[in-house]
Amino acid sequence: MQNGAIGVLNGLTILIVEDEYLIALEAQRIAEEAGAAQVILANAVEEVRKLLTSGVSIDVAVLDLRLGSEDASPLIHEFTTRNTPLIIATGLEADIPIGAILLAKPYRDADFVAVILSALKRPV
Repeated sequence: MQNGAIGVLNGLTILIVEDEYLIALEAQRIAEEAGAAQVILANAVEEVRKLLTSGVSIDVAVLDLRLGSEDASPLIHEFTTRNTPLIIATGLEADIPIGAILLAKPYRDADFVAVILSALKRPV
């Protein structure tokens, strides 16, 4: 990570919904190096739904649309109704809903941080 990105995500809680363990860990590393206060990893739709009903405050969600054989697109509506900024991280062609931002896989550290800042409408 470039030194200019250290601390730019200070205080944020970021939810990463990803079924590929190594990709999830890499995203967590990037967010933590950029200063995120908390990074929550989830890999299934039901796990995310339980988390959302638990009352945890999420500043931004990074969602992979394919979680193994599970379609995660129903979560889009749940994040939207909670006004949670949403990033769709995928290597596939996908229709990105209005208000969400696409993060094409594979991505670089700087791209990951920049798209989070963009989703939060913070300067990059």
